[in-house]
Amino acid sequence: MFVLKTKGIQSSKVQSRDHGSPSLSSNATVHVFILDRNDNAPAVIYPSTSMGSVTHQRMPRSAKAGHLVTKVTAVDADSGHNAWLFYRLAEATDASLFSVNLHTGEVRTKRAVSEHDDSSQRLVIEIKDNGEPLQSTTVTVDILIEHGLHEPISDYREKTIDPNKKTGKIALYLIISLASVSLLCLLTFFILLVKCNPNRNLQIQLNTDGPIKYVEREREIMLYISAPYFWTAGSISGLHLLLYICFN
Repeated sequence: MFVLKTKGIQSSKVQSRDHGSPSLSSNATVHVFILDRNDNAPAVIYPSTSMGSVTHQRMPRSAKAGHLVTKVTAVDADSGHNAWLFYRLAEATDASLFSVNLHTGEVRTKRAVSEHDDSSQRLVIEIKDNGEPLQSTTVTVDILIEHGLHEPISDYREKTIDPNKKTGKIALYLIISLASVSLLCLLTFFILLVKCNPNRNLQIQLNTDGPIKYVEREREIMLYISAPYFWTAGSISGLHLLLYICFN
């Protein structure tokens, strides 16, 4: 009898010899395939139970269909096909409200919870393996339906406004406002300078460098105007325009 199941195949060499003269012999290799014996029942890992106590789960009364209540997890010490596990809802206070996934053990709502549903629900979930003879175990889960709990995560994500859209609108408003103010300031300075010097020939040139300041030189006035603007990535930078007003 093989007690340890550390290997699936055992190999042995066998030699047969006669008593003739001269003695003749032959060798052969025997392969022994060790199959797993389904002698272990599934063991529940979650929800954990201590000293036979029942595990309590909570869910909001506002939960919709498909809300994840809990997930039952179990393992089997056997190997191969014998360790395959299947979950099913054996008993329930209201079988129309909950369902259990056959392969994952997820417990979800089949429909939306109503005000008429009992606030205390009990589920008995059976876990079976795929061996012969079949081994199984059960776990009991109590579910408390309460008011005031948070909405399901899926519903919250649907109601949340995309922050990128909100930021994009603010950036657009700022760009329009700053562009209008910059253009207005530029036109105002230009008109004032033209009125102060009506008989002089003016030339306007643009440059992309320089802070806000006035520099007076002989026959030349340099006017710097700073106007902040947005890059496409959303970062704020500054657009520095240099207005040269040269007199002939």
